[in-house]
Amino acid sequence: FLIPFGIGLVSGIIGVSLLVNYLFKYYKESTFSVLLGLSSATIVTLFLGLISYINSLRSLLLVVIFIFLGFLIIKVIN
Repeated sequence: FLIPFGIGLVSGIIGVSLLVNYLFKYYKESTFSVLLGLSSATIVTLFLGLISYINSLRSLLLVVIFIFLGFLIIKVIN
């Protein structure tokens, strides 16, 4: 079971990376726009799901604090 899974995983990673490399080489702006749109939609979907899960003010405060810390960490790294 693990050998076919591993082969599929490795071939999928290689195939997707080659496809993305090709798309960035010849269609840079369109590819970047699609990936940015998918990332943004994922963030919005996760955030909306998180809002429906949060049931207390303390949980909401923790979420806001950790989002802020994430932005600060990224700012420091860059």
